[in-house]
Amino acid sequence: MSEAVCPYFGSYHQMRPQGFAFLADQNNKRILWEQTPGLYKCKCGERFISEGSPEAGGVIGNYVTEGGIIRAATVEGVGVLIINKSLIRYTSSRTLPGFHFV
Repeated sequence: MSEAVCPYFGSYHQMRPQGFAFLADQNNKRILWEQTPGLYKCKCGERFISEGSPEAGGVIGNYVTEGGIIRAATVEGVGVLIINKSLIRYTSSRTLPGFHFV
């Protein structure tokens, strides 16, 4: 479920792929998933990280919503998203309430 109501689309966030996401925890330790996660972003700024490719009809898999993203940082010269590891969720679904992947 999304963290906030989207001021542009109302009941859902229109998530567009932004590229791959490199993840680390609060101690700058790299977090590895089976597949390289992708970063998605709505026009309002809400971000979403997914292990799968829901925009292509794939399973979402492991994911993190905006509330689990602490900040963007550079670790050893690589741009990463620092996330709260305890807020990683999993779903075998291809959709998630509050999000529309395009």
